Amino acid sequence: MNRNEQRLFSLYFFSGFGVILASVSLFAVLLWQFDFVTIEGSGLIWGLLLLVLLLSGAHFAGLKLFFSRMLEPLNRLNDALQAFETGRELELRGSTFTRNLITSINRLNTAYRELRQSTDARIAEANEKLEREKRTLATLISELHSGVILCSGEGRITLYNPVIEEMAADAQVKARLGLGKNIRGLFDAGLIDYLFEESRTLLGSGSKALSAAVSYAPSGDLVRLSLIPVSTTEESEAWLLIMRNIAPEMRQAAGRDTLLKQLSEQVRASVASIRAAGENLSEYPDMPAAMRQNFVGVIEDEAGRLGSQVTQVLGEYEQTYRSYWPKDPVLLSEFLQNFRQRAASLTALEVTLPDAHSANIIRVDTYALLLTLLSLQTRISEALGEKSVKLHVTERENLCEIRMLTSGMLRERNEQLLQRWLAEKPSLAGSAHPVEAGEILDRHDAEVWIKTKRELSDAPQTELCIVLPSEKPAASEIHPAGTKAESTTANPAGPAASRPVYYDFEIFLQSKTSPELADAKLSELSFTVFDLETTGLNPSIGDEIISFGGIRILNSRLLTHDTFDALCKPSRPVSPESTAIHGITNEMLTGKPPVTEVLPAFHAWCENSVLVGHNIAFDLRFLKMLEKRSGLSFTQPALDTLLLSSVLFPDAEAHGLEVLCAKFGITVKGRHSALGDAIATAEVFAYLIPLLAERGITTLAQARELSKDSHFNMLKY
Repeated sequence: MNRNEQRLFSLYFFSGFGVILASVSLFAVLLWQFDFVTIEGSGLIWGLLLLVLLLSGAHFAGLKLFFSRMLEPLNRLNDALQAFETGRELELRGSTFTRNLITSINRLNTAYRELRQSTDARIAEANEKLEREKRTLATLISELHSGVILCSGEGRITLYNPVIEEMAADAQVKARLGLGKNIRGLFDAGLIDYLFEESRTLLGSGSKALSAAVSYAPSGDLVRLSLIPVSTTEESEAWLLIMRNIAPEMRQAAGRDTLLKQLSEQVRASVASIRAAGENLSEYPDMPAAMRQNFVGVIEDEAGRLGSQVTQVLGEYEQTYRSYWPKDPVLLSEFLQNFRQRAASLTALEVTLPDAHSANIIRVDTYALLLTLLSLQTRISEALGEKSVKLHVTERENLCEIRMLTSGMLRERNEQLLQRWLAEKPSLAGSAHPVEAGEILDRHDAEVWIKTKRELSDAPQTELCIVLPSEKPAASEIHPAGTKAESTTANPAGPAASRPVYYDFEIFLQSKTSPELADAKLSELSFTVFDLETTGLNPSIGDEIISFGGIRILNSRLLTHDTFDALCKPSRPVSPESTAIHGITNEMLTGKPPVTEVLPAFHAWCENSVLVGHNIAFDLRFLKMLEKRSGLSFTQPALDTLLLSSVLFPDAEAHGLEVLCAKFGITVKGRHSALGDAIATAEVFAYLIPLLAERGITTLAQARELSKDSHFNMLKY
């Protein structure tokens, strides 16, 4: 028996011996008390002792048999099961039954180890292959000349390439770019919602077409956005947004435009000169009549031919110029259905469609044209106070006329209203297109007018009329959803990029619908860990922020590439005591922007995340003092590593940042700089998350509630 078995055997034996001795003693007392026996006293004692010995021997033999036959095999079986984890074989000893059982377990143990080694090797091979594929994907995407963003169904960014960073020129826009952040912070939210809705509709109808639209990039360049489904399972969705810069094409078209116009003017001038020479020649009195007539005929014919050619070139140029606005073929009937659906969801308009369905197609930028027509019709309906709209469609050869009838008559002249509306950028439900309505219609080669008509009942109606080019669809051009499948051609690989592509595919593994923030798991939240350096320690008497530093944590992983580091010039000098701590001098702040210019970018960078800091109350107090001046408030929930540490390690003498870094073996770089302290705090917080989980603290609400137990909560700034 092992030591534990010996202790247990001794406990059982002496407990049983005590019970036997007490029982026999009680039995002897009863016999003596009631005179049940006539044996002398000494004989009774020896008899009782003999009985105790016999019962103790039987008790010992029974325990020995129980331990050897029952408990020892069970204990050996437990050792054998533990051998599965340690990888050792169990020693053969004990009874025949136990030896046979141990032999079988050892055989299973050997098979288990071999299977585990094989499984581990396959997992390692699969992980290595996955890492290679991820690196290959990152390299390929980094080489693309187009901007690429991979996002989840909710719009959370999981991958982007350096081209996107270059297009996010504005500091506040660049602050909204990052893993886990929402793509709607980079582009117009209405445009992104439209692309998602259109793509899901196309997928539902079995179409292979792409949802695309034209807009402006944050840098100001005109871009074409295409949304491609990558994965649309019930568990997760993945979408690829490709942003191609079409500004060079537009500039090239503008250059050709200028060239063609200059050419046309020159040709027309030459034609005018030829005609003038012809007229002079025809009036020359000394030239023979026949010869004069021949010259005049040639000059007039050439002039007419040149004029026709110029007119033809100008016509072709006009078509080429208009075609540079990317447009997709759409069934007219589906375009009208889309118009009615978006009118119902974005406005209060009640649109009635014609009974007949058109089989023709129109080539349009669907989002731009829908927004323009909805914006114009909404203005008319608001002016008339009438929400009901009836649509009529008249199709002619290569043209379609869409008429929208609303009861009532406009007070202002129709032409003046229309010209004013066309000069504005169409907007609806908080979403505005960057191009004026008139230019959008012009690029679609559309004619538009408003007129008032009267029915037989003499009730006036206002009619918004749009005429668009249309055509019969080719058999190979239309898919079930009525749009053309757009082919994508990879751009030639450019020079090797030195910067990595930033990605976090674990976002797809999270639940499709996010829980309430309070109940969200700490391991799945997005955190902004930040630190501030200031002119002094008293914000209430005028000390100011001079440095921002921060780093983001997503899925318990530090995003080392996604940091914020900025200096700002205060209105008061930095005190020598503060400079001695953080090393920032007044000379270093010369020429830096004021805090009111840096704060908006920092505020945008922190959006939709939980704030984390060490003794964060100090930093939040400085941000609070800026609310009135900047109009920006930080309303996100916050966690403090100081409070969490003091609760997790109540017996520790100190909970300073340096102490915690030493405790977790963290090397601090740039101590007392805003970014250095933020990175150190982030690494400490990453260690605290699993320690909190061991105590059952897994959600944000639980962590905030735990922080209330800290004695540091009394600190106020």
